[in-house]
Order: sequence, then C-alpha cells, then structure tokens
Amino acid sequence: MFPKSNSIGNFKLKETKKQIKKLKKMAMGDTFNIVRGRHIKVYFSMRDDSGVVRNLRFIFANTPSDGNWIKAHIKQKTKYLAEHNISFVA
Repeated sequence: MFPKSNSIGNFKLKETKKQIKKLKKMAMGDTFNIVRGRHIKVYFSMRDDSGVVRNLRFIFANTPSDGNWIKAHIKQKTKYLAEHNISFVA
C-alpha cells in the first residue's frame, strides 16, 4: 500500500493553504469564497486605493508541479493587485 500523502505532496498542500490564508486576511468581511474542482479558485472583495470595492479571483493548482510556484504566485498576485489599483505590502 502507498501512503495517503508523501512528504512532497503534503508540503505543497501546506504551502497552498498558507497562501490561501494570506488572501483570506486581505478579504473584506465575509466575501471570501473557495471553490474546489480541478483547481482551487479563491474569490473575495477588497477596496482599492480610491475606495472602490473590487471583486478579485485567484486560482491555485490542487497539486503544484514544482517548487517555484510560490514565487510565480507572489509575482502574479502583485501584478494583479497593481492592475486593480490596490496597494499591497508583501
């Protein structure tokens, strides 16, 4: 029998959960929503720099293929928030 999760898969899942928790801290009130399917889709609302409410979406792979996905996610998140005029401190 194979173990239910190996150390590599478990590490990636922990990192995914950590990134989702960071997004949850950014969300306004109870607007945070997670939809699971082939990917993990995270939806939430946030105010931009001029006070307008923006609806945001982030998509995560269920099992990221390599260790560089965290760097790519942070880079994409920063770019996405800048496009929506939202100041973000890492």
